Amino acid sequence: MPAYTVSYYAALSGEQPVKKFLSKLNAKARSKCYEYVDMLKGHGLSLQRSHLAKVESGLWELRPEWQGVEYRLLFTSHENRFIMVHALVKKSDKLKPRDIETARRRAREVAEYYASFTNR
Repeated sequence: MPAYTVSYYAALSGEQPVKKFLSKLNAKARSKCYEYVDMLKGHGLSLQRSHLAKVESGLWELRPEWQGVEYRLLFTSHENRFIMVHALVKKSDKLKPRDIETARRRAREVAEYYASFTNR
């Protein structure tokens, strides 16, 4: 049994943007991304830098690559759960500010969701 669980951000509309992103990838690229998710489930934040990097406090990225294309799966955490909040094809040296802001906004929503259970 994995040490950690992974879930996917869902907007109030029910849309799951990370799952939607992954569903549009070709089968091999999608498989590579899910391979990294499985590694995260087994090893958590102890994965090596080539697989995982901290973006900022409370936000990390998985770093799969397939046939020269770099993918980024941004996630936050709550206890032993990682929540995938944003996904993209990385086309430059640094993540774009708008991608980081999207991930931040969704991570805040996730934090507020979990806080609503602990503040009751």
